[in-house]
Order: sequence, then structure tokens, then C-alpha cells
Amino acid sequence: MEAALLGMAQASSLRGGELREWHEVARRVVQADPRLKSLSLTDGRGRMLLHTDEAFGTALPISSAAEVQALLVVAGRPRVSPLLLGARGGQPAVGLAMALDLPGEAPLVLRGEVDLARIGLRLNEQAWPADWIAGVLDQRGVIVARSREPERFVGQPATAALRDGVAAGPPTFVADTREGMAVVAAAAPIGDTGWHVVVGQPLAELESQAREPMRAIL
Repeated sequence: MEAALLGMAQASSLRGGELREWHEVARRVVQADPRLKSLSLTDGRGRMLLHTDEAFGTALPISSAAEVQALLVVAGRPRVSPLLLGARGGQPAVGLAMALDLPGEAPLVLRGEVDLARIGLRLNEQAWPADWIAGVLDQRGVIVARSREPERFVGQPATAALRDGVAAGPPTFVADTREGMAVVAAAAPIGDTGWHVVVGQPLAELESQAREPMRAIL
């Protein structure tokens, strides 16, 4: 997906200011890549200029991607965005985004939206024990994917105890889930994205596993 974004950033039609042609090419790229839901182009004020789901020239809203504009401009390369509410439909959305430094133009942001369902499917390819809870958190501790009840919790912040545990960085820590269950959690960073995979085992289950052998011995 990063290669597709970089390719669209270097497209001669974009560099030459032929936005209608660029928009047509972007639509074909989205159709060919199942990981992509859309491509969009946003100016420095957050005004969305183009979106592959809309016809060229359609008036578009202010994009919530403006929240990460400064980070993108400083980074100068594709970055994984935090989960944002889409400006067009208000639905949770994540993607790769990068700043474009075009000759004679103010910086623009190119953003490729990822299908959130695919992230959830990949998370649940793992054989998690039935009572455990696994999830993916973005840079701000918002739930991007979850092994249990994703329709209820995706887009909501993780509990303060879980966010604090991830930020502190111990191998394991005790926290609570959005349901109020106490868990022993372990978190692993996903590259340099600022995202984490977090897995929690119910604390009561772990305590029972430790208690039963001692009871048998005694």
C-alpha cells in the first residue's frame, strides 16, 4: 500500500497540475488494490480537494486529517494516521498519509484510507483463547480493531489503565477492559507506527491457574 501511495505522489499528472487526470488514475489504483478504500488530496487548511469516491469537482468537507497535518509535513514520508472520524460519513477511518511538496504549491496531504475490517480480520486470524481479549490501539490509545465486540468498541479510547500501561512499557501489567474486566495485559509495538497490539488474559483465570496446583499439593 505504501508503494501505491508513493507512486501516486510522484505521478506526472499531479506534478503538472492535471488534477482531473490524476483523479482518474487514483480511482483505477483504488479499484486494483483491495487494501485501499479510497485516496484523497487535502490542502494545508484541511480542505479536501479530491476524493476517489466522489466525482471530480464535487464540493467536499473539511477533512479530519488536518489533525495530523503538522506531523506529516515534518515527517516527509508516509505515516500511519490515528483513527479519525471520516469527514464525509462520520465513520471511523485510518490510513497512510504523507505531505506533498509540489513546486509553487502550499503543502498538500495525500491520504490512502485502509479498510478497517481487514485489520480486524488479520487480528482474528490468530487463535486467541476464548476468554482472552486482543486489540489494536493507535497512537492516541483509540481502539482500531478488537477480537471481541468490535462493533461496540472500535473507535472508542481504551481505558486509562490500559493506555497508561502501554505508555509505561512494562512487559506485562494489570489493567481493565472497556467491559470492566481485570486482565493481565501485554503490549507489543507495531514497527514505528505508534500503534500497539495488546492481548489481555482475565486476571481471575490466571489466579485460578496459579491456585489450583497449590491446592492439589496441599
